[in-house]
Amino acid sequence: SISPDCSSVKFKRHKKVTLFAPTGRAAKRMEEQTGESAKTIHRGLEVNFSTGRLNFSRNENNPLETDVLIVDEVSMLDIKLAWSLLKAISVGTRVIFVGDKDQLPSVGAGNVLSDIITSGEVTVCELKQIFRQSGDSKIVINAHKINDGEMPNLSEKSSDFFYSAESDPQKVIDLIVQLVCRRIPNYDKNITSRDIQVISPMKTGVCGEVLIVRNFALQSQIFLHLIVVNCTIFCILSFR
Repeated sequence: SISPDCSSVKFKRHKKVTLFAPTGRAAKRMEEQTGESAKTIHRGLEVNFSTGRLNFSRNENNPLETDVLIVDEVSMLDIKLAWSLLKAISVGTRVIFVGDKDQLPSVGAGNVLSDIITSGEVTVCELKQIFRQSGDSKIVINAHKINDGEMPNLSEKSSDFFYSAESDPQKVIDLIVQLVCRRIPNYDKNITSRDIQVISPMKTGVCGEVLIVRNFALQSQIFLHLIVVNCTIFCILSFR
């Protein structure tokens, strides 16, 4: 049973509970947090290419054998995969979708989690307590403002949220180098340059990933390992 206020989730001991997530990393995280086995949705539905195209062995004719199905990170779920998943669920199975409706929608077509919530056809409970930051964190406060359509507070100085405006592209580069190499580590002695990620929305241009890397390499002798994730560049800094 699930209480209306989300304060407790209880299942009878004889019930079989299955854990799915869209990605391998998310499934591994579920295992770490629950101590139970978790699979990607594709693996759980037994993906195969027997017909020369992607198919799932689990479907309406061969449904999942479980009493409760919990799917995490559902904001990543697109319409096609959601359709395949729901087809494989037999009558009587309890399904719990977990995710953040305020995250960007899936890369594939659809906005499954948000549409399910706004449909009003399913029971929805929302967790209000933030665990990643303290309750008075300006990151949390400004995130809520943005979700509510309000401008974040950019002028107030805090311990975890800072805003710097600069219109000259070269000065932006210089500012990033200063922040990573000196200002942030000097501000908080628990943070080193190794702990900082620089995110650029573009690859080319003066403020693009290529020139940011070049400036770090020239000015700081930093070796950077670049990871491209959905067109967002994460510059992972490592010093020798």
